[in-house]
Amino acid sequence: MKNLVFLLLIAAAHHPLIFSQNFETMWQKCIGGSQEERPSDILAVEGGYFIVGGTYSYDGDISFNQGSSDAWVIKIDSIGNILWENTYGGSNGEFWRRILPAPDNCYYLLGASGSWDGDISYDPYPGSNDLWIAKIDSVGNLIWEKIIGGWMIDMIESAALAGDGGVVVFGWTGSQDGEVTVNYGMYDMWLVKL
Repeated sequence: MKNLVFLLLIAAAHHPLIFSQNFETMWQKCIGGSQEERPSDILAVEGGYFIVGGTYSYDGDISFNQGSSDAWVIKIDSIGNILWENTYGGSNGEFWRRILPAPDNCYYLLGASGSWDGDISYDPYPGSNDLWIAKIDSVGNLIWEKIIGGWMIDMIESAALAGDGGVVVFGWTGSQDGEVTVNYGMYDMWLVKL
């Protein structure tokens, strides 16, 4: 019996289906400007991809920057050509950490903002960084945005779609006020259901 199991394991390990995928470079692109660009998420969509992150650049592939760093969305086709790009933010630093599909051919953008001007409509607790969520349409137009957090740093690490159509955000917080109901000291893990 041991020999049969051993032979089956060897046969499975050498089966051509297991080794049939050759990951060779089909294309590559460099996207950005003269300063730093930091991508953080990619979402495959029909005809291409959305890439989100942040940029410090004012030139190159970046059409506009409102301040220190801006949250950045790039839509590329299936071979990496830029179809459109847009920056979002204010006079301080912003970035997008995640992009998730939303109803109506729209997308949720989740990140952080340190601004209270520009695209940020209202920050009731303008502390360090706050959680920033926005919804854009399929060509990057801002539909709405919202700041969540308190006076201290509130950061996103990841997010997922909830079964009811909402979004669950996972991150950490140093705040003890605003939308943060309790903090056990220093920085705590923070879950937010939107």
